[in-house]
Amino acid sequence: MMNGTLNSRTKFTLGALALLMSLGSVPAMAQQQQQQQRQQAAGQGVNALPPALRAAVLSGNANQIRMAINTLSAGNAEQAASLASRVITAAESMLSVNPVAAVAAAQAAVGVFSQPAVAQTNPASALQTAATAARIMISPAAQQYSPAAAGALSVAVLSLVANPAVYGANPQAAVLVARDTYQVATSPAVTAANPNVAQQAVQILSQMSQSQQLSALNPNNAAQLQAVLANQNPDNENGAIGSGSSLNNNPIPGAGNGGGGEDDRNQSSPS
Repeated sequence: MMNGTLNSRTKFTLGALALLMSLGSVPAMAQQQQQQQRQQAAGQGVNALPPALRAAVLSGNANQIRMAINTLSAGNAEQAASLASRVITAAESMLSVNPVAAVAAAQAAVGVFSQPAVAQTNPASALQTAATAARIMISPAAQQYSPAAAGALSVAVLSLVANPAVYGANPQAAVLVARDTYQVATSPAVTAANPNVAQQAVQILSQMSQSQQLSALNPNNAAQLQAVLANQNPDNENGAIGSGSSLNNNPIPGAGNGGGGEDDRNQSSPS
């Protein structure tokens, strides 16, 4: 009788231990599945690119990516805009698995749209690219693993949204992109990697706030950008534009050619 009781207790103990072990494996399995989903999403975004451009993006070299876009577009500004928009989409999909390559791809895409002819072709896509680049570089992963490049990207994004054609595509969105970008330029990680970035950002924002062209597009331009420089939320006549992400989940009207993606801020980091 006693042996039967002991056997029952032993079986119960072993069963309880097995249950506890199985429960402990659930979080690890969920984490593994999330990582696999991220890798699949990254692969899909990059695999949608032409082979030469895909290889350049995977290299993590911004100059190689720009060269590939220039070669494939053969001087056609519309084609360059389309390819740059596809690159920024791929860059965002890579952020959680390869933040260094994601920032490099964003640098290349913003650099292509910084060419006046390309920006004029589709200003809305240029602004969408700037917004997506801001979302990439404001993520902890980008600032942790590629702070110097994130700083350089912040200056490039501000310069892009300072273009009246790009700013005019959606002035309120442009102001909020400027706000988020300025947060990157003045973040501890970025300033430690390159102390000059914050000064450059201040200079660009000051020039933007004094621009008559931008103020003609947005009567509240000067006040809003001064608020950005003061690390305050930019307001308009009817109150705050928003204290969350630079844009909502909807793409900027008029943005096309596969550009940008969604525009809520994702605080992604590699697993």
